[in-house]
Amino acid sequence: MTLEIGLPEVSAGVILFAALQYLTSIWISERLKTSLQKEHSTFLENLKWDLKVREQAVRVAEYLAFARNLKNAGNATDCGFFPLSLRERAGVRVFKKAQIMTACSINT
Repeated sequence: MTLEIGLPEVSAGVILFAALQYLTSIWISERLKTSLQKEHSTFLENLKWDLKVREQAVRVAEYLAFARNLKNAGNATDCGFFPLSLRERAGVRVFKKAQIMTACSINT
C-alpha cells in the first residue's frame, strides 16, 4: 500500500495551517491588548490616587499654616488670608495672595 499525496491534499494542508496560524496570531494579540489595557488602567488609578493624596496633603499644610497664622497674628481673616487649592496657585492668584500676605504683615 502506497500513500500518494497530491496537490489538492498539500494545498488543503497549507490552507489549514495558514488559517490556524492566523487565528493564533489574532488570539495572542488580543490577549496582549487586554493585558496592557488592564495594566494601564491600574497604573492610571494609582496615579489618580497619588494625586488626590498629594492635593489633600497640600490642603492640610495650608490649613495648618492658616491656623498657625491665626494663632500668631490674632485674627488673620481680617487681612483676607485664606488657603488656596492647587488649581488656584497658577499665575496671578499666587501674586494676589502674596500681596494680601504682605498687606497683612504691614497692618499687624
